[in-house]
Amino acid sequence: MLHAFPLFEMIHNQRELTDVLYSPGGYALQQILVTNPLIAPIWIAGVIYAFLKPALWTSAGTLRSE
Repeated sequence: MLHAFPLFEMIHNQRELTDVLYSPGGYALQQILVTNPLIAPIWIAGVIYAFLKPALWTSAGTLRSE
């Protein structure tokens, strides 16, 4: 254990053993695989719709209901 701090030991081990850096495209692919490839077209369409319809956004940057 690293100086008897188990949390620091756990964080250190997670960073050394599990951190993977992805490119933006690789990250998007991983998100599609993790969230279920069959559902991905639905949320991708929602993201595209939200960006194509700026009237959905308020000045605070949150979505408003229609």
